[in-house]
Amino acid sequence: MQRLHRQAHARIWMVLALLLPAIIVLALVIRQNGPTEAPPVRLSAPQGSP
Repeated sequence: MQRLHRQAHARIWMVLALLLPAIIVLALVIRQNGPTEAPPVRLSAPQGSP
């Protein structure tokens, strides 16, 4: 029984070790970046400016 738990945990940790970095890389690839991203637009003038 103990051995089965250890094997299951080892497999789960290996899957997570591969899956989590893949999710992070995929999120960075999907994220819009560069000239396709809309430039920031100021909604109102700062207080005290002429």
